[in-house]
Amino acid sequence: MSDDDLGSFGPTTPHVSKHTVRQRQPSVSVVAGPSTSAKPASTNTTSSKRRRIEEQDDTRDDRTTVDNDGDVVLISSAETSEDGVRTKTRKPVNGTTTQATHDRGKGKLRAPSVEPRGRGVSTEVEEVPPPRETVARTNGRVSTGVKPTNGKQRLQEEVALRRQVEELRQYLAERTQERDDFQDQLRRLHHLRSTEAEKLAAQMKTVHEARAKVDAEYIAELKDASGASGSADTSKSSVVQFVHGDLVEEAKREGEELVAEWKQKVRERDKALKDKDEQIQDLLKAAQTYKSDLAAEIQNNATLKRNGNQIANGSTKSAKPAPGQGYVTRLYEDMTNINVIDFKNAPESGGIPMETYTCEITVNGRSLGFKLQSFTPPAAENPTNMPRMIYTPTTLAMETDLQFKQQLDFLSEPFTFSREQLSVFVRTLNEKVDGSATQESDVDDDE
Repeated sequence: MSDDDLGSFGPTTPHVSKHTVRQRQPSVSVVAGPSTSAKPASTNTTSSKRRRIEEQDDTRDDRTTVDNDGDVVLISSAETSEDGVRTKTRKPVNGTTTQATHDRGKGKLRAPSVEPRGRGVSTEVEEVPPPRETVARTNGRVSTGVKPTNGKQRLQEEVALRRQVEELRQYLAERTQERDDFQDQLRRLHHLRSTEAEKLAAQMKTVHEARAKVDAEYIAELKDASGASGSADTSKSSVVQFVHGDLVEEAKREGEELVAEWKQKVRERDKALKDKDEQIQDLLKAAQTYKSDLAAEIQNNATLKRNGNQIANGSTKSAKPAPGQGYVTRLYEDMTNINVIDFKNAPESGGIPMETYTCEITVNGRSLGFKLQSFTPPAAENPTNMPRMIYTPTTLAMETDLQFKQQLDFLSEPFTFSREQLSVFVRTLNEKVDGSATQESDVDDDE
């Protein structure tokens, strides 16, 4: 690659302009040397014509371009090297560069000149040694052994500029990385978690601010109300009293309603408990009655199996008492130890006929008063139409002997049994009042 090619070689990397101190390069002045051949004086005219032709060729070969600094430069090919090849030179067209001084000798050709750079090179760029002086010859040829240095100098400048651009890019990358690191640190500082105490303090601050805001609004409303009512002092006091009075009345009314509601609930609960207690008592009585009925039925069945006969119902109705009826009654009383003191025949509240016998039994000095009520249940409840008896003790409430109450066992409570079991009832009643049944059970236990 020749110097001409390097001279026209443009940079591929964009140029980064920097403000640097201009450095003036020394201009090269052309010095005339001795001619190689003696020619007559008439050759001056020929030399002048040749120079004019070369200048015209240089003018035609000039072209403009833009250098790395953004300046418009005129590239001239007027200079010719030693071997006859033209060397391109750069001429700025904006008129900002300094014109090189050209020393012209009489009858001698113009020596190649080195123009200074339009813009100073940065101090970071390697310094290029100044070009060597060239000696012009009378025949228009450059002295032997001297070559133009424009292409090499431009190449060195481009290499230095590229190195500078790379350094600037590396510096920019480092500064960008530092900026990113600082941004990350700042972001982490902003996103640090607060402690529990700080959170509580922030919550309390929020609550107090909200409360203060509400208080301020309430105060503003009171001020507006006081200003609209008339004088400031009297209206303020009246408004405050009115507001507080309404609040007190409302709170009092709510409290009274709440108390009344709870009282109603307590009454309902007490009533429900009372109803349940009554149901429990009824169930206990029914259980006792069923227990006594079961015992009587068991005893009656045992008696029927032992005797093998059934008890016939006797007629209690007669037109008039037969002669000696009193003796018969006394005989029954002596046989059963039961005296019938009173008799009533009155319908029950449900319309069912009821025969009530008031009786008293006395055995070995022990007596017990009781009532026997005879009735016939409806056919729906009593398919066999069998009369039933209700036993109710009447004198146990006045009895003070607890042992006597205990030996009566189930006879100390009311119960219901079938009328067919009257004989079993009479025998059991005699045994319980006499205490013989209790003694027999004790003997059986001892055996």
